[in-house]
Amino acid sequence: MIPYEAKPTPVHKTIVGEKIIAAIRILIRAATTGESDAEPVAAFLLAWHDPIVYGGFSIQDLWGMEESARNAAAILFAWISDNRATPQDLELELVFEAIGARWAN
Repeated sequence: MIPYEAKPTPVHKTIVGEKIIAAIRILIRAATTGESDAEPVAAFLLAWHDPIVYGGFSIQDLWGMEESARNAAAILFAWISDNRATPQDLELELVFEAIGARWAN
């Protein structure tokens, strides 16, 4: 479930603002709706979720994303690097596992 209000994450005590929540929603929607950029968006999200299992994201995958997804990925990438947060910290494991199941080879 995507958090609806900004809240500190349990591990990092990071505040998740509306801008980050909006970026995550855009990316999850793109990865799950079958849009033309669903596969590269899913690769980005899954590399964040579990890089050992789903580490197949290539920077060149950005070229296959729609502008809104590309912008959301840039926002989220910067936030991830600043806060060292994972989807698990945001209680998004089930969402990401469903995305992984959909795109499993």
